[in-house]
Amino acid sequence: WQDATTMATEVKRYEAHETVLGSSVAKAVRDARVLVVGAGGIGCELLKNLVMAGFEHIEVIDMDTIDLSNLNRQFLFRQQHIGQSKCETARDSALKFNPRANIVAHHGNVKLPTFGPSYFQQFNLVLNALDNLSARNHVNRLCLAADVPLVESGTAGFLGQVQVFHKDKTECFECQPMPSGKKSYASCTINNTPSLPIHCIVWAKWKFADYFGGEDVNSDTVGDDDLLRAEENSLNDRLEKGFASWLFYKLFHRDIFSQRRASELAGKEKETWKGRSPPEPLDSEVILAESVADETAPLDAYGKPQLPDLVVWSLRKNCEVFLEMATKLKERNVPLSFDKDDRDVMLFVTAAANLRCHQFAIPIQSVFDAKALAGSIIPAIATTNAIISGLIVLEAIKILSGHFQECRSTYLARKPSGSRVLLPNRLRAKNPNCFVCSGSNLTVTLNTSMTLQVFVDEFLRKHLGLVEPTITVGTSIVYESGEDLEDDEIEHYATQAGKALRVWTLECFESVFLRLGRFLSLSC
Repeated sequence: WQDATTMATEVKRYEAHETVLGSSVAKAVRDARVLVVGAGGIGCELLKNLVMAGFEHIEVIDMDTIDLSNLNRQFLFRQQHIGQSKCETARDSALKFNPRANIVAHHGNVKLPTFGPSYFQQFNLVLNALDNLSARNHVNRLCLAADVPLVESGTAGFLGQVQVFHKDKTECFECQPMPSGKKSYASCTINNTPSLPIHCIVWAKWKFADYFGGEDVNSDTVGDDDLLRAEENSLNDRLEKGFASWLFYKLFHRDIFSQRRASELAGKEKETWKGRSPPEPLDSEVILAESVADETAPLDAYGKPQLPDLVVWSLRKNCEVFLEMATKLKERNVPLSFDKDDRDVMLFVTAAANLRCHQFAIPIQSVFDAKALAGSIIPAIATTNAIISGLIVLEAIKILSGHFQECRSTYLARKPSGSRVLLPNRLRAKNPNCFVCSGSNLTVTLNTSMTLQVFVDEFLRKHLGLVEPTITVGTSIVYESGEDLEDDEIEHYATQAGKALRVWTLECFESVFLRLGRFLSLSC
């Protein structure tokens, strides 16, 4: 009886799909092989929508692990999933919506040589759910090389967009210059794996709002682990020494310890900190006891004492400023909002950001530099992610049904334009001046004994005027530049830059062709 009921349920599962789409389109959806890149805010909603829409052959790539801050908008994750792989957990959760689906999860970086053009060619379409420009550019180029349609997406607060790209039929992702303006950063990067000073500045502003903005801060749940319980007891003991001491221990010792312990319990510590050193917990009492107070101001290039706001503080100084400002801000006893011109607020944010920078081996900043970096932060909105992920699936179905000409790039507005908040646009033609997809080639004769760094600096940057060149050989990236790179990527490409060009051109019989663009492609 149970088997008969299960069979009846499976027969009925796609009845509505076939009624709405037609049997041929519904079958095309079921048979399609789809690659999803990213399993975060958009990616979670997208995976759920795909399996509910009848897609049965899906692969997903993501390199991140789940953090507590993800749970308010990434609904495939729960408390017990913290520290686990996003793509693997998203797969397991999505399968509960449709057990017939076959979802393969890859916990890794989409830039790895494993995911080259030959890998991309096995899919009918690629759906991007990424949160950084570098990875978006890379997937765009792989889709061009593999001649696979790409549905690109992104959100910023209440705004969002879905764009459709296909080689020779439309423009590519890089045909149009990226709009200038304030930049947003992925919250998972800020909370878990910061790699730039701005990540720590944003984090410090969030913590300022949490503890001085008048809102109740949700307390973290302590897992069933003796070490975590002992750490929680140590945190509670700090309350006797004042709010500032407690807050320091909470942010820089207890939270860091809990993050590392969660990864360890999930068996993901090596993956989480691959290519970088894990952060070490800090204790203000230890810092103040073991270091010497700063007595003399550093000198500038002219031998004069530096202006106070240009001085890069020592670890001890950052600790002292944090404790002092936390006490002063708490004593105001009123809800505060961030104001970079409020001296106490800016000193607190600078000290908090620098302490976090120290933990993650990121260069610390002066008050002047921190103030320049501090800007508006765009929050992630769950509803925006849901709308955009739904639009992605609609465009995917159009492509698979053979109605590519009906595809649209759709923009989600914060306020209605007329009566609409969704603004569809016809797909644009290829930009003939695009360096990525226009097919312009330049043949260059080189002395292959020169290093890659000399080639980049003297030829690509100085002679061709490229700002952030990327070089690929076959399916491997041998050099890349830009703000979105992780620490391990920066270290790897710095090592590559010291090698002679012959390391790669020997395989190409000393003949090198360059494709001009925001990236260059070395090919044989």
